[in-house]
Amino acid sequence: MKCSLSSIHNKHKKRDFFEREGLFFLFNRIPGRYNGYLGNEYWYSLISAGYRPTIDGKTYSIEAHLIDFSGDLYEKKGTLSFLSYIRNEIKFSGLDPLIKQMKLDKHNAKIFFGIND
Repeated sequence: MKCSLSSIHNKHKKRDFFEREGLFFLFNRIPGRYNGYLGNEYWYSLISAGYRPTIDGKTYSIEAHLIDFSGDLYEKKGTLSFLSYIRNEIKFSGLDPLIKQMKLDKHNAKIFFGIND
């Protein structure tokens, strides 16, 4: 399974982008040059916005997971289209339950987006 987890740098207050912390389903458009042609790539995504209570709970972070993407998106700009709010942030008892939930979230996202494994 290949995937990419990219941080989104928020120059504004968190409320400029998100009404609440939690998990969101999105659609990303990333313009660029692919195979020598100018065009766009489109990716279904999960975004986690919040304080990562299982990890540290102090620092606000926005992280995007592009489903089934493999590559480098640093320094690339794109357009995010919010499709659905999924759930609140959850504080887990450790990393293993967190990872289990992340896999379940990705599975549910694939069902939501109609992506077959």
